[in-house]
Formats: sequence, structure tokens, C-alpha cells
Amino acid sequence: MSGPRQLRFRSMVLAAAVAAVSAVVAPGGAAHAAPLGGRTPPVVDFDGDGHADLAVGAPGGTVGGGAGAGYVSVVYGAAGGLDAARHVSFSQNTAGVPGGAEAGDRFGAKVLPVDLNGDGYTDLLVGAPGEDVGTAVDAGMITVLWGGPTGLATATAVDTGAVPGLQTGRTLAAGDFDGDGTADIAYLTGVDVQVLSGVGTDGRPAHRGTIVTWYVMGTAGITTDDLAAGDVNGDGTSDLVVIGRGVEDADDGEAPLFLGGSHTEDAVGGLAYAENLRDAAGYWLEGQSVAIGDLNGDGYGDVVVGHTHEGYFTDSLLPSKGGAIGVAYGGPDGESRTVPPVWINQDSAGVPGVAESGDALGATVAVGDVNGDGYADVVAGAPGEDLSGVTDAGDLLLFKGAAGGLTGAGSQAFSQDTAGMPGVAEAHDRFAGTVAVLGATGTDRAQAAAGDPDENAGNGAVWVLHGAAAGLTATAPANFGAATMHTPVTGSAFAATLG
Repeated sequence: MSGPRQLRFRSMVLAAAVAAVSAVVAPGGAAHAAPLGGRTPPVVDFDGDGHADLAVGAPGGTVGGGAGAGYVSVVYGAAGGLDAARHVSFSQNTAGVPGGAEAGDRFGAKVLPVDLNGDGYTDLLVGAPGEDVGTAVDAGMITVLWGGPTGLATATAVDTGAVPGLQTGRTLAAGDFDGDGTADIAYLTGVDVQVLSGVGTDGRPAHRGTIVTWYVMGTAGITTDDLAAGDVNGDGTSDLVVIGRGVEDADDGEAPLFLGGSHTEDAVGGLAYAENLRDAAGYWLEGQSVAIGDLNGDGYGDVVVGHTHEGYFTDSLLPSKGGAIGVAYGGPDGESRTVPPVWINQDSAGVPGVAESGDALGATVAVGDVNGDGYADVVAGAPGEDLSGVTDAGDLLLFKGAAGGLTGAGSQAFSQDTAGMPGVAEAHDRFAGTVAVLGATGTDRAQAAAGDPDENAGNGAVWVLHGAAAGLTATAPANFGAATMHTPVTGSAFAATLG
């Protein structure tokens, strides 16, 4: 991997503008503005009843005879946590949902909750990267399912433009990038990032722009893997972190930070390139998954990267065996100049288990205040973890935030063999292949969801653990799969994405 170097940023601006207020809903249904970055994420509440809900993507689901057409299920919350008896599912064959279910569309490959129209009810963005739009094969599609008093109901296709092979909707982020108090959408298309501002109820954006990564990197650019939005520099607008690998060098991982609220000539939808995030050794932070939240309570969003790749040059510079969690702390200029970055893996003090090749710690990460102490925690999957000789059984790890930042102290690990957890650890289940944090409400602590799309030969399932003062607890976790939703089961990859 290359050492520290100065990067330049230019971009093509097609514009910036207006979208919709992001909000959370307090118990009783009263909406109030929610920060788009900070200590805890907004509560996902599609029906405005004050209880956290969960969206689950099943992109492998067979719908109308089309294998891999895909669908999305939503489980609504109640006092005490999710109520699996209250659920609804959507596919492209559902009345009112744009398009039609076709083999390989992969509707539900990505789900992202956000209040897009500012009415106080969380809406749901759904990606279908395999969607053919007209003659544009695999152009991909983003659909908005609109929240309301009865939950998700009506739907609209987002006008992203149809370009063959872009697989639009495979990865999504949303935040107030232009500082107008409303939510915008960012999504990956190969080596570029598209930014949509002012998406109306007809799905048409007021403005759209393209961040061209080869301009940013000054080279051939990066093949993008993931992105996340949050307020890294504490200015009240959302920033964007993109992670990926060099087009010319797969050992050249990068995590460029784009600061929101910019009105410079190079800004795209309010986003302007600031820097490549770096670790304590001065090398670029890198990984395959990313999330943002305030781990040390200083008011700045911190960037959490899951690094699973092994056998790279950088492995000698960070504790990457079995995967690792990297943190770059936020500050007024972007990455903090006073709080050093950290790497943590299963060989770090206080972390359960032992780092072993192939554990894949950090394959997916999510951030939220699970134990209610005011500091965001990190929930991470290690789907390649072997348990008692069972290959790739997988487990879920919790790393706790604190005033001093993230360490291994007090970390927890959960698997299907943990006492109280439904099921049994089996070979190649890859438990916690996806994760999410359900925010705390007026009646309940935060919860952590662990998805296992490989459970039972690719049928998939979800486990939801309750938060407690000590962290997470395996006491009476919710557990459900496609059968509970009364949706197609075989090969559905239920829980391939959570939101």
C-alpha cells in the first residue's frame, strides 16, 4: 500500500438543493428533528407509534416464479421490543410498488430507513441492483416505501437515470449533505458516487451530481465497496465516507471523507472532498464496511471501518488477523488532530475469542448506544468465526464506547450457541453476516439485530438482542425468518440487509 500522500479533488457539479426533513418520532407520535450524525442514530419508526421498527431485505426470494426477484419484510415494534406478529412484506408484485418482480432483480439487496419527505414518519429506501430499466440491463433501481400512521404503504421509484450495468441501489446512504435541513441520497455506481437532492413525492430529484473518484484519487480511482453518512466535524450537516480499493491496486484500500455544507466550486450536492482518513501509523484507513457515530461523546461523529481482508501489505501494520475494527475519530476539521485512531481485533485486551484467519470480523458494522450510557457502541459481525470445531458458524461482537473512545474493555460476543439464543451453531451459517442497531425509545433500550442470510442453506433468519446497562443480553431475544413473515423461504437470503 502507498504511504501518506497529498490527494486532489475535482468534481462535476450538476447541482445541489432540497430534500426532506429527517425526524424521529417520540412516543405518542409527536415528531421532532433528529440529528443526522451524533451519539445515536434516529429511531426507525415507520408508523409513528414511538417504537423502533426493523426492515429486512430478502433479495434471493422467489416472487411470481422469478428466482432472485427479491422482497422486503418489515417488523413493527411494540413496548418491549419488536413484535414479529406485526409484519408486512413488499415485492415488486405488491400493488402500488413500481415495476414487476423478475428473476435476478434482487429487490431488497439494500434497505435504508430515512424520513425523505419530512412528515415525521420514517420512509424506506429499497435497492434492486439487478433491475432492468427499459433496455438498460442491470441498471438498478431505488424505490421509496413511504411511512405513515399505518406504517409503510405507498411507493415511488426514484428517478436515478437508467445506465446499463450500474446496479443502482446496491449501496445507499442518506443525510443532509447540503445543509438545508433536509435529507439527500447518495449511492454507489462502480467507481463513482451519485448524489440526489430534493427527491419529491414523485421520485424526481431537484438536483443530481456525480463524485468522480478518479478525480478525487488523482489516479484510476477506487472500486467502491460501502459508504456512510454522519456529522464527522460537528457542524450540523452530514458528511460522507466512502470506502473501496484502488482500481489499479487491490492492496490500496482508501476511505475518503467528504464534508457536507460546502458551497465551493468543487462541491457535489454540498459535499466536498476533505481528506483520506488515516490510522495512527499514517497509513490510509481501509476496510469493507463503514458506519458513523459518536463513540467518545465529544459531539463529533467517529468513523468505524470493518477490515476483513487478510494477506495485504497493510496486515503487518494493523491487527488484521481474522479481521479488525478501525476507528478514525471526528474533529472540527474532519478527522481529529488530537485523538489518535485505533485498531481493535480479537487479540486486543478484553475482546472475547482469539483472532484466527478467516473470522471476517468487521464484515458488517453498525453504531448506536446499546447500553444507554450516552456513548455510541459498535456492533460488528464475525461471520467466519469457527466455534468448537464448527466451521464458519459466526458470531456477533459488541465493542463499547466511552469517554476515552473505543477499546476492547467490556466487549461481548454472542452466537447461536450462547445460552438463551434460539438455534444451534452450524457449519457455514455465518451468523451475524449483517447487523443493525435499533435506537432506544421512550419505553425501550436500544436493540441489536444480527442477520444470518446463510442460515439453513441460504434461507436466512434474524435475531434481535435487547440492550442493557451491561451491554447486550441474550435473554428472550426475538428470532424470526421468512416463514414467520409468510413469504417465500427457500434460498431467500432473508436478512441479507437490515435497516
